[in-house]
Amino acid sequence: MEKLRTVIETPDSLRSEEQSALLRGVEMMLTEGLAVENNRFVLIISRKEWKEKNLPEVFYYAFEKDITSVNHFIDTNPTARETADLERDLRVFREQFLKRMGFQN
Repeated sequence: MEKLRTVIETPDSLRSEEQSALLRGVEMMLTEGLAVENNRFVLIISRKEWKEKNLPEVFYYAFEKDITSVNHFIDTNPTARETADLERDLRVFREQFLKRMGFQN
C-alpha cells in the first residue's frame, strides 16, 4: 500500500498515466466495488472484474484483507457492533477520499 500512498501524495501534474489509472481504480473500488450489507463491508467487485480493468491485484487483495479485518473487529467487539454505522462511515469516507483526490468539489 506504500505505492498507493506515494501516488496519492504525488501532485496531479507529476503523476504518470499508470499512477493516474491506479487512482481511478481506487476511486472505482470505493464508489462501485464496496458496499455495506448487514452492517458489514463487502466487496461487490470480483477479482476477475478488477483484473479486467488492468488494476494491480495486490491492491484488490489489500482491500479484501482490510475489509476482513474491519468486519472481524466489529464482530468480536460488542461495543463496536452496537455503535457501528458502516453505511454512514462508508459514505463519509467516500466523500472525504474523493474530495481529497479531486474527484469531487
